[in-house]
Amino acid sequence: MMAENKSRFNFGMRVPGFPGQISGNAGYMRYNKTAAEAVQTVNLKGYAEHRMCRHAFFFCFGGQIMKDTRKLTLAAMFLAVGQILPFITGQIPQVGAVLLPMHYPVFLAAFFLGPSYAALIGFICPLLRGVLFGMPVLFPNGIAMAFELCTYGFVTGMVFNRFPEKNLIAVFVSLIIGMLAGRLVWGIAEVILLGIASKGFTMQMFLAGAFINALPGIVLQLVLIPLIVRAFLPRRESQAA
Repeated sequence: MMAENKSRFNFGMRVPGFPGQISGNAGYMRYNKTAAEAVQTVNLKGYAEHRMCRHAFFFCFGGQIMKDTRKLTLAAMFLAVGQILPFITGQIPQVGAVLLPMHYPVFLAAFFLGPSYAALIGFICPLLRGVLFGMPVLFPNGIAMAFELCTYGFVTGMVFNRFPEKNLIAVFVSLIIGMLAGRLVWGIAEVILLGIASKGFTMQMFLAGAFINALPGIVLQLVLIPLIVRAFLPRRESQAA
């Protein structure tokens, strides 16, 4: 009679981003017939492990791919809206400086896509529009706006992500801090760019451009953006979960 053989088989692996460890039950395989049957049993366990790993791969990375695709689609939409909204003001610089139509998609991107996407959209939006439609004029306004909107998106998104509860208070605080930071960066950019052109940029020009002339647009943003974010906030939280 063939002596009973006993072998212990363990298999396990950890997939990045997948909770827990995928592993087979460690156990003893007893066989006392032929070596071929033992090999067949091992192959079956190897096949089961392969199937588990393949399903885990699609579970982890398939969901991530879908999430990235959704973000890229929303980013393209916000960038397109940033090109279209200024037509509402008739592309008149004085009206645009009051209503600030290009700011809306950048702030919304900060809340729905996060700081990285929002910063990129904010930087590209005025430059692309300047190239495609001639407004804003790239130097110095378009370049200064690129840094301004980039700061809006990044700071607003970063502050919003710091709040454990994504409520209206978080939206208002993030929005106000982002507005202040972006206007400060805009003023610094204007000083540098106008200095290169041998022109001055006074404190009165900064206050007029950043706050006084833009006051109607600031008020509209503080009213409309929180309402829009709040309307879609439960959906955003459920997707994040």
